[in-house]
Amino acid sequence: MEVELPDNYLSADDISNLVINGVVTQYDPYPIKHCPTVLNYLTRHPYCIPQAGVLTTRDAELQALAQHTSQTYLVGFGEHQIIKMWGANTVDEGSRKWHNDSVTGHNMTFLYYVDTMYEEQGGSIAVRNNQIGGEEYPKTHYPAAGELFIVSQKQGFDHKAGLPKILRRVLCVDVHVDAWGT
Repeated sequence: MEVELPDNYLSADDISNLVINGVVTQYDPYPIKHCPTVLNYLTRHPYCIPQAGVLTTRDAELQALAQHTSQTYLVGFGEHQIIKMWGANTVDEGSRKWHNDSVTGHNMTFLYYVDTMYEEQGGSIAVRNNQIGGEEYPKTHYPAAGELFIVSQKQGFDHKAGLPKILRRVLCVDVHVDAWGT
């Protein structure tokens, strides 16, 4: 059975980039258009994390974002589980250091940026592949509003975020894709 892929699915080149560099980017303004309650909340609070057993409008918007991620980008990957969906407008100290989040059970993170970051304002994201000299050549990006960063959480890849001087809202979907490995 042939799987019908959505318009902005991950191409073979995208997958290759994810395997080699640990990151691939797409333009996907879904949260800007469909998550107004979450974005309004993040303007005033540092984190937006769904509460167990409670379904608020914010939670429903994050669940819809997770479903969008699954149906748009994970169709060709086979079995996968959404581990967590959340949002932030800040970068905590631990996130500003090189790290890998695979210890929390996921191997891929989808970061939907809502605000544009510029070098002079901070808010970068850097990703490195430690298996091919990543310490010397990390890839540093300043996301634009509507940009999606898909980051590998496989062993050997690390990432860190720069501290922004302006509001930096990002919505995240953490996923474990069985075929992607650890």
